[in-house]
Amino acid sequence: VGGPEGTMEDVIAGGMAASGAPGLAYAVVDDGHIPTADARGVVKAASEEEVTSDTPFVIGSISKSFTALAVMQLVEAGEIDLDGGVSQYLDEFSGQPASDVTIRQLLSHTSGFSTLQGNASHSDATGGKDELARLVDGLAEVKPAYEPDERWEYSNTNYQVLGRLIEVVSGQDYQSYVAAAILEPVGMDDSFVADGEACPSMATGHRPWFGTKRPLLDKSTDRATAPQGGVNASAIDVARFLVLMLNGVDVVLCADG
Repeated sequence: VGGPEGTMEDVIAGGMAASGAPGLAYAVVDDGHIPTADARGVVKAASEEEVTSDTPFVIGSISKSFTALAVMQLVEAGEIDLDGGVSQYLDEFSGQPASDVTIRQLLSHTSGFSTLQGNASHSDATGGKDELARLVDGLAEVKPAYEPDERWEYSNTNYQVLGRLIEVVSGQDYQSYVAAAILEPVGMDDSFVADGEACPSMATGHRPWFGTKRPLLDKSTDRATAPQGGVNASAIDVARFLVLMLNGVDVVLCADG
């Protein structure tokens, strides 16, 4: 792969130097294949442990695509109605301000929940298995900032609620469902869902610090925010997921759905 700025490797090397990132991993998907998967640098500044294409990184809001896929699997199984109200599945929403918000509206960020509401801090995290349930119990009392379908606005709240929906409908916690129904069938063997535990194999996050990059001290993961941003995946595993999404073959979801 080449272009006016040089080869892909040239662009990656230049971008890495400019950003100050201690390490990165990347993979290329081309016509259903993964011809390139490689990595540069180290998992943590001043470390000697090299990043590989199998090193898990926090993939942030790309995680929402896994939550959406899980919901659509349950729709395909006849367990969820896209146009059903959230209170049809989550009793806590009955009689509450967002009771009639539909699953489709949550998926498409047209529920009325705002970006600000989705970024609200939840400081009472304990890491327990009921973390997501407790978070969503509290969200049931929140009045959306807008009427459903009034506007599109990105909100993590939508996917927190959808994560809990997956738990209630499937009878499994979010982590177990996504691992069994998506990660394992796709072959994402070096990936996992945030489970409240620390994971030493992950690449360490860094923040800008007086012209350098300072590593974060804590590698713990957060169960409550997993549906919005808690899938941790390697570059080659993300490429495998992308291949599956593009190949038109029935694997984890009907391709004609």
